[in-house]
Amino acid sequence: SYTLAKLSDTDTNAIRTLFDEYRRHMPHRLQRDIDYVNIIFLMPSADTGFPHTRPDQLICFPQQATLPSLETFLHEMWHIHQRKYPALWRRLYKTVWQFRPASADQIPAELRKYMRINPDTMVDGPYCWRDTWIPLPIFQSPTQPRLGECSIWFYNVNTHVWRKTAPADWVAYFGNTLPPTAHEHPNELSAYMLST
Repeated sequence: SYTLAKLSDTDTNAIRTLFDEYRRHMPHRLQRDIDYVNIIFLMPSADTGFPHTRPDQLICFPQQATLPSLETFLHEMWHIHQRKYPALWRRLYKTVWQFRPASADQIPAELRKYMRINPDTMVDGPYCWRDTWIPLPIFQSPTQPRLGECSIWFYNVNTHVWRKTAPADWVAYFGNTLPPTAHEHPNELSAYMLST
């Protein structure tokens, strides 16, 4: 159910107090560049309980027994920054990491139809790294796709081979300390790196 959660006044006050505290720990860049953000709490089943962002500057958190961590709050704030300054992030991805947007026709149709859509990465779509690898979030079950059950596959645009694990050159460059889902897109890589 992608609907708003009903919060009590006590819950709302606790959330405001927590987020006011989190704002004090925000990097200066976020404080300077983001003039406002709207935060809503959704039913726990919305997007399988994954926090995410939406246009314009909206963060969606699932209603849970525990409130979002500072790390999760900062991660979503970086996604807001990515939404607000897309040209800056595209330039960074190109010049620092050698990512460029991938076109849909570069990805085989049999992979495209099993790709999960992520609200935090869907504006630009998939990216290709070093003109070779496109990371793709693929549902683990083609017949019963579930948002929380995806793997990151890597498609090689030169050899037309796909693999279910990160290639050696990818691991050598980005490491293997981030969660697997961090590797689906430069938006996720950067948000994870900047919020930990």
